[in-house]
Amino acid sequence: MESRKLLPFTPHPVIFNLCLLLPCTYFTLSHSAKLGNDTDKLALLAFKDQITHDPFATLSNWNNSVHFCRWNGVICGGRHERVVVLDLQSRNLTGTISPHIGNLTFVRNVNLRNNYFHGKIPKEMGCLYWLQVIGLTLNLLQGEIPINLTQCSEVRILNLVANSLEGRIPLELGKLEKLMGLGLAINKLTGPIPKSLANLTFLRDFSLSENRLRGDIPKELGQMRQLHMFQISSNGLLTGLIPAQIFNLSLVEYSLVSENQLVGEIPPDIGFTLPNVRMLLLGKNQFYGSIPSSISNASKLERLSIPFGQLTDSIPQDLGKLKNLVELNLRRNKLGFGEGNDLGFLSPLVNCTKLEVLAFFNNILSGVLPNHITDFSSNLIYLLMEANRISGSIPNDIQKLENLISIGM
Repeated sequence: MESRKLLPFTPHPVIFNLCLLLPCTYFTLSHSAKLGNDTDKLALLAFKDQITHDPFATLSNWNNSVHFCRWNGVICGGRHERVVVLDLQSRNLTGTISPHIGNLTFVRNVNLRNNYFHGKIPKEMGCLYWLQVIGLTLNLLQGEIPINLTQCSEVRILNLVANSLEGRIPLELGKLEKLMGLGLAINKLTGPIPKSLANLTFLRDFSLSENRLRGDIPKELGQMRQLHMFQISSNGLLTGLIPAQIFNLSLVEYSLVSENQLVGEIPPDIGFTLPNVRMLLLGKNQFYGSIPSSISNASKLERLSIPFGQLTDSIPQDLGKLKNLVELNLRRNKLGFGEGNDLGFLSPLVNCTKLEVLAFFNNILSGVLPNHITDFSSNLIYLLMEANRISGSIPNDIQKLENLISIGM
């Protein structure tokens, strides 16, 4: 394509605004070859025009001295020289996302994570039919999630984590049937979790934590059989039981539901139904009953955290089978019987050689503190057992736990 000197940017009224003025138009390759190169170049220049601060001079070569396919952060397809990747992550860019981004007709990946983009997500991104990855996490974006994004039927990853997005989660997101990762955490989203998300049967990562969602967890989410991450913690207004179907998602590695108003008992067979779980965070809810002994069968478990609940009875004595355990946090419950010896669970924990956090303070555990706590993992950082009914003496060899930062007795 012959290069030409450009005047200060003015969008071409016919070529450039095809997406903005008309319904999204799906071009054939032959048609796009005639219009596409100019369209992509002008779209990128319009994008640059909305950048108000570029501290690393990332966009300094976005000019006529270099073909746009060699501009920083731009990758083109080899055959037709159309932009297929726009990757400007972690460049400290400040500005808004130009709606003309919707003219990058063949782009597959838009990665703008970890910048300072503000304003709304352009609804024109719904024109990007080939788009597979939308990466806008760690920005300052506001407004609602555009329903138009659900026209991007090829999307596999939709990551909007850590912005200031508001409004409800669009029901229409359930149309993105190829979606494998949905990240909406750390925003200001409200309303219920849509049942329609159950249509995302290929979803692996599901992250809605740190929003303002309310209502029950839809049992229909149990249809997401490929799920590896189920993260809905720190919403505060999610209520009711965790549906049994959720506990039967056997591929789940990370189950984070803490800091809500969920109730009920922890299923007695959880160690069998979640055999791959590595992180199980259930705290700051209203779970009651006992800690299931089957949890020791979840051999990959690294973090078990159920603080601030209504748990009762004894702590299972076979948790020492969890050789990968790094954190055991059971503080502020009603565990123990207040008489006799409730500390039998401590001895097997000597086998957990990766243990860093052991916290069970503010319960009603009773008994004599065993000397073999000095044989705990040398990695132990926190040993917190205050506000129980523990007697005896502090072992002389407690100094063997040389990496302790805090010990609470």
